[in-house]
Parts: sequence; structure tokens; C-alpha cells
Amino acid sequence: MPDAAPGTDEVDRIVNTGEGDTTEIIEARGDAYADSKIGYTATPTHGKIERRPDERTGLWHWVVAEAKKVGSKVWQLWQSGTRHEWAVPCPECGEYFVPWSGLLWWPGKGSAEECTPDEAFKHARLTCPCNGCMIEDKWRPWMNARGVPVAPGESISKKGQILGTADTAGFTHYSIWVSGLCSFAVKKSYGFLAKKLLAALIDGDIQPDGIELTILTDMDSTTRHWRFIRNRDFDMAETSGSSYIVARDKGVPVTALPVFLHRRFRHGFVFINTTKGIKEPKDLIGKKIGIKSFLVSAGHWMRGILEHEYGVPHKSIQWFAELDEDIEFTPHKDLNITRLPHNRSVETMLAEGELDAVIHSSIIKPILNKDPRVGRLWPDYKAEEARFFAKTGIFPIMHVMGIKQEIVDKHPWVPINMFQAFQKAKAIAMKRMNNPRIVPLAWYREAWEEQERLLGPDPWEYGLTDRNRHTLETVAGYSYEQGLTQRKWTPDELFVSVFQGRKRGDEFRI
Repeated sequence: MPDAAPGTDEVDRIVNTGEGDTTEIIEARGDAYADSKIGYTATPTHGKIERRPDERTGLWHWVVAEAKKVGSKVWQLWQSGTRHEWAVPCPECGEYFVPWSGLLWWPGKGSAEECTPDEAFKHARLTCPCNGCMIEDKWRPWMNARGVPVAPGESISKKGQILGTADTAGFTHYSIWVSGLCSFAVKKSYGFLAKKLLAALIDGDIQPDGIELTILTDMDSTTRHWRFIRNRDFDMAETSGSSYIVARDKGVPVTALPVFLHRRFRHGFVFINTTKGIKEPKDLIGKKIGIKSFLVSAGHWMRGILEHEYGVPHKSIQWFAELDEDIEFTPHKDLNITRLPHNRSVETMLAEGELDAVIHSSIIKPILNKDPRVGRLWPDYKAEEARFFAKTGIFPIMHVMGIKQEIVDKHPWVPINMFQAFQKAKAIAMKRMNNPRIVPLAWYREAWEEQERLLGPDPWEYGLTDRNRHTLETVAGYSYEQGLTQRKWTPDELFVSVFQGRKRGDEFRI
């Protein structure tokens, strides 16, 4: 009997027969032959999306994830092997690089002037990450003919020579990843792949299982919050976190998914009149401060932060609110709130000296217009926000994803399926934003890396994680302290459960 060399295609899509792990069965049968070799191939159904440069070589590689967190069988096999990747030379500068989808370019990519998928098909190029060369699809066969497999720790000379020492200690087999951009199929051109990718981004690649959505977008956030909380015009809506807590306390029949689409530090949104002698937070005690509305999340968070972190009691302030509230509430007797007439603006009143300070949810016009009468309480607000996060671990949650209670009662599976869809959509968004070419800012990548360094790899995490629980407990505590709720609500009371028990397997079983 000759040596055996079986091959298994699309290993990620093999149906488990109930006899055990299919790859283990295949390998056990291969053991019956001397010097047998087994090959597995597949398009990963799930893989780690993060790439990082090797500090030794400058080549970008996939980051290895914990095996238990990787659902794709072929990706697990790749990670436990030599982790080679197919590198090709740029036809213009000659430098070798590993192609991946983030290097695809099309006109206006990531901007307001982004082209259509059909135009992307016509004009797509592959960007050389070494020198920014724009590579046409016609060069793909030439590049593949000179391509070489490269492992972490190795570099490649312009002559295609492998240099350095591969970081393959402890590997059990040879493994290689090849980008679809290197496909030998004529159909899968750069244009074809760019069109598919852009169409997915435009049309929405994620659809919640079993749910048909009608999405309304043509309204500002304050209108959306009002219509959902007051009128329940929508089955689901992104809404103000602080107003939602008050609504729940008042018995409004809504709940929320633990999906947080808007977070923001708010130290940079405390504006002062520069003639009032305000130099530090405690100078705000006894002052007149304007707000959009008392329940708006930006003001709600800053009142709590000013009180707990800087010793400025919220009851020591004369508050002036510009807008009606998302939901009516009765202020505490010690709370001094004046509702402004509709023709008055807190921004104008601040510039003219009628107010001492303003806490706003947006950058106000006097700041945009560089009005010398208006400044920030913290000129270096970014440093103050970083200090606040380092001390508290809080990245303030502004908005939550509200859902009618009747929907949850009638269809308890809907919150789970929607939560899963939001998780998948966030993963796609994070993958896209990881590409420095997606935003037209000179130091965008540096800003992205700084965010990761200061806030961790996923500051936008969903679900009732430990960090999110701490943040939600804090803001619910502020609501109670400020007299907005009758009691302090817990995260488990405020958010519908999306728990499905212990981790479920990713394999299909028959």
C-alpha cells in the first residue's frame, strides 16, 4: 500500500455525524499508513479580524486568538500550525507584503463622496502598504508567480529570499493562509471583490434572524427620543439613557437591550464665560448653568461627575433648561430649575454673560466661531477625561437601545436575535474602522492605537459585562441622587436578558 495523502476540502462545513470530531477521525485513519499526510482547506467561517505588524519585520500578520474563542475549525488548525501567509511583491516598488481586504481601494472610500459598487468594480486597486503604490488587477498573475509563504518573524528581500528566523516553535503542522485577493480565479478580480465588499457595507451585511426591519432615519436624536419615550411610536429605538431610566421609574412600558450605540466623555462639553473668573470646577458653586434639558444624558453624567469627582453639589447650581423633557418629572424641592422660553438659547445667553456656564451635548456655536467670551472649563479636556477613565474605568454610556415591553412579552426571542445582530454588525464596523485608509485624517491610525492603549481593545462592548455594569450602576445612582427616580435601579432590572446559558457550540449536529 503506498503512502496516503488524503485531502479534505471545506473542513469548516463538514457536518458532524455524531462519531466525534471529524478531523480527529480523519487523522486516526491516516495513522494506519506509514508517512501519511493529510491536507485541510476551507474558507474560514469565522476568524480573528485583527491584524498587527511584526515589530521585527514590519510585515502585517493575523493576531492569534485563544483557541476556545475561535469557532472556525480551519482557523484553529491554521493557528496551531506554522501560521504562514502568502506574500507577494509590489510590481512598482518591489517590496513584499501580505494582501488582505483592508488594502483594497476604490474612489472616495470611507468618505461622503464614496463611489457606487459598480464604479468600485471598474476602478478598484490594491494598495501597497509599503509605499502606497496603486496596483491594477492585471499584475495579480505576475505577483503570484513570485509569491512566497512567510511566517511570523521572517522577512523577504526584494529578490524573494526569506530572511530571519520563523516564530514557529511548538507547531504541530504546516499551515498557510492565502488572501482571496491572490485568487487564481479570473472572476475574483480586485474590482469584483471591492464591489462585493462595498455593497455589503452599503446595504447592510447583517440581518437579524427571523425579523424584518423597517428602519426610519430621517429625524434628529432629540425627536427620536421624545417620540419613543413619550409616544412609543417605534417598536425599537436608540434613546437617551438618562431619560430611559426615569421612564422606567415612572412605569412606562418599555425596556432596553444592553446595546450602547453612543458613548462619550463629557468634560470637553462644559463651557464657561471667560469673564466670570471661573478657573476650576469648584468655582461653579452658586453659578447659573445652562443645559439643553435636565434629563439629557450629557448633563446628567456631568452633574454626577462634578459632584462626586470635584465636590460641586448639583443642588448648589441654578439650572436653566432650554428644551422640554423627554418625559415629565417633578424636580426635588431643593433643585433650582428654570425653564427658558422657546426664543432663548443657552449658547447665546452664555456668550452675553447671562449664564456663567453651559453643559451641552454638542460643540456650541461660540466655540466653533472662536468667540473669545466663551471657553472650556478644562482647556486640556482630553487629558482630564483620560485621568477620569484611569481612575474610574467609566466610558460614559449616553444612549441605550429601547424596545417596547409588549414586543418582549409577545416575542421573547426577539431581543436575543437583535442582540446577536448588533454584535455581528459591531464586529464589521470595528474591522472597517481598524483600517487607517477609511478616515481622511493624517494621524487617524495613531488616534486608533491611542484609544486602544487608554481604553482597551473594545471600549464599545455590548452586554452586561463587569465594566458595563459598573458604568450603569453609576449612572443609575446619579439618577437617584438627583431626585429623578424613587429608588436606585439595577442593570438587571433595566435591561432585558439576552443570556442563553453556557456557551453553545458552533457545530451543526444531526
